[in-house]
Amino acid sequence: MGMSEKEYAELKLPAAAVPQVKKALRDAVNKHLDQVLAECKRFWIEEAKRTRSTKKYREALDRWDEAYWNSNRWSYGRYSAPAVSEQVHQDVHKILQDLAGKPRQVQIKDLPEAKATNKTVTFHMGGDGSVTIKGRTLIYSTDYYKNTVERCRGHVVGQALFSVLESINWTRGTGGVVTYTNENYREDMSANAQPNTINKCYGPLGEREYEWVHGFNPRTHKPARRLSYR
Repeated sequence: MGMSEKEYAELKLPAAAVPQVKKALRDAVNKHLDQVLAECKRFWIEEAKRTRSTKKYREALDRWDEAYWNSNRWSYGRYSAPAVSEQVHQDVHKILQDLAGKPRQVQIKDLPEAKATNKTVTFHMGGDGSVTIKGRTLIYSTDYYKNTVERCRGHVVGQALFSVLESINWTRGTGGVVTYTNENYREDMSANAQPNTINKCYGPLGEREYEWVHGFNPRTHKPARRLSYR
């Protein structure tokens, strides 16, 4: 069933890493949108046969959806992978459903969001969270709902973000921590529980904050030299 949960991070990026991170997020978003548009157009031509009949369109949509989920399963010890990811399928399904009342070919304007450009500073993870980069500050924030963190980390933006963060050469004065909280943490305050826990730390700033909270270095596991945050 899952539980309500949230992640948050405010990271200071090295100046050289800002273009790298933006490009990784931009490429992930645009690749996903290209796949969504391509599958929509394929459906219109190959599955719906360009029909203008609402009835036939909905029937084609049901067959297409059923075929996807039938392909996305284990059978006789083998996994049958679908042609597109579940996230692409879900976005395509929503677009096609919206057009079922008046069937037509999907256009770029029908996509869930505009393509990212060099000027894009906020990258959305569906309706569950976002990543914003302003200057050298990166803010990653999810909403506080059931399984929100799982969905955000599984989103193409979340996957690209945490992948590129691992490749950064963190320098002095950069980094930070990713904090996590859920309904259990918030209900267990009587036991002196921390309202948030550190899920991940990056760079010198992240290590310093981790030491301040836990009393040891997360990389070397040695006791912190100084417990003062400053």
